[in-house]
Amino acid sequence: EQNLILELGHYQSTGGRKAKRIALNAMARVALGLDITKNHISLVLLNLTGEILECKHIRLIYRDSSDFYETIATLIKQILMLHNIEKEQILGMGVSLPDIIASDHKTITYSKVITGLPEGALFYEHISSYFSFPILLENDASSGGFAELWFRPSTANIFYLLVSNSIGGAIYFNNTAYTGEHNRSAEIGHTTLIPDGLKCYCGRSGCVDVYCSASLLSEFSEDGTLEGFFNELKMKNPVFIKYWEQYLDYIAMTISNIRLLFDCDIIIGGYVGNYIEPYILDVRKHVMDREIFSENADFVLPCKLHTESSAVGAALIYIDQFKKSI
Repeated sequence: EQNLILELGHYQSTGGRKAKRIALNAMARVALGLDITKNHISLVLLNLTGEILECKHIRLIYRDSSDFYETIATLIKQILMLHNIEKEQILGMGVSLPDIIASDHKTITYSKVITGLPEGALFYEHISSYFSFPILLENDASSGGFAELWFRPSTANIFYLLVSNSIGGAIYFNNTAYTGEHNRSAEIGHTTLIPDGLKCYCGRSGCVDVYCSASLLSEFSEDGTLEGFFNELKMKNPVFIKYWEQYLDYIAMTISNIRLLFDCDIIIGGYVGNYIEPYILDVRKHVMDREIFSENADFVLPCKLHTESSAVGAALIYIDQFKKSI
């Protein structure tokens, strides 16, 4: 009745009536995921298995204006038409932001990364007015961590370290997010790495965010891209190798502190996470220089999901809720 099952014919009879072959109708419901950063948006469409049916990443500078929201609405309409999606199939859209989100998934309680993004419930009111389906807001690191857990069914406890143009974190124990009493847990980007160090956008000095953000690597490359930096590293450019070694020291300090506090696997995600797998042994080596309890640093893991993990995780929240409701 819910159109969740497809009949695929019959099995060969071994006596008696032939048994029907049935399977999940993965397209019975879909969910959208939208990740908004300062200068870009990422949009994904997922089916009930978590398969990415469509993925768009475009440069779109955030403005709290009708033009910004209408651009997103037009892009979503195009994607839904391309895949012949009816309104009844859409579970909702999760919107990922580099902000602290209240437990109602509608209220932004802290926003410093994206200039001009309204706090409180204003952003939710503005964006939701452009769509007829449900919308929820989620922190970008929490979304990315949820996506990693989805694709790691045998894993229950992780600290997800989001290394993008800002640094975030998410804690999952027994497959459940620990968000803290005020939804501010795992804000590792604003722990102090270098006392009295460089100024952070939060107003303090020496934060992890200042020394580990992906933008530092992008700005170091000639073309101003993260891909450009890692291309130089791949070609063993000695100047880039020296800079990378310094960067790894800062990342290792951060990871060591996380490990001492939470004693669980640490997954490196975000923009840098997309490139980290070939260098994971280098990361572990730097971590081991600070490790006191473990014989190796195998607890440091590269992310599995390299395609817009925060947007995917935001969409998966709706799919997970739907699965639990059946």
